[in-house]
Amino acid sequence: MSPRTLAVERRTVGIGYLRWLRDLWVTRDNRWVRRYNRTAPKLLCIHSHEGAWNAYNPAGPYYGGLQMDSSFMWAYGADKLAKYGGRDARYWTARDQLAVGFRAVRARGFTPWPNTARACGLL
Repeated sequence: MSPRTLAVERRTVGIGYLRWLRDLWVTRDNRWVRRYNRTAPKLLCIHSHEGAWNAYNPAGPYYGGLQMDSSFMWAYGADKLAKYGGRDARYWTARDQLAVGFRAVRARGFTPWPNTARACGLL
């Protein structure tokens, strides 16, 4: 069986372009790692005050380890809702809940969790 080349590989002929592409992705990766290292501990602090990853709070109702309501899940985690067949955040993995939390922090900061963010020293 012979290896099959992808269309991109067939169009990529210059070593200079490949070096540029490598540098681009290394830069993007480094930027993401810095953002992750800056934000992840803060989201985990919020999680430590909000509840378990499979938590349900009927007072809201709020779901998951970051206590997301349905409008929050639709705004920042519509792809996760589709991935899990419309099931709320308490059925998502912790990784997926954190991914949605990252999106919210990037868009709104820590304002979706005012009391918890204050307790963690973020506001």
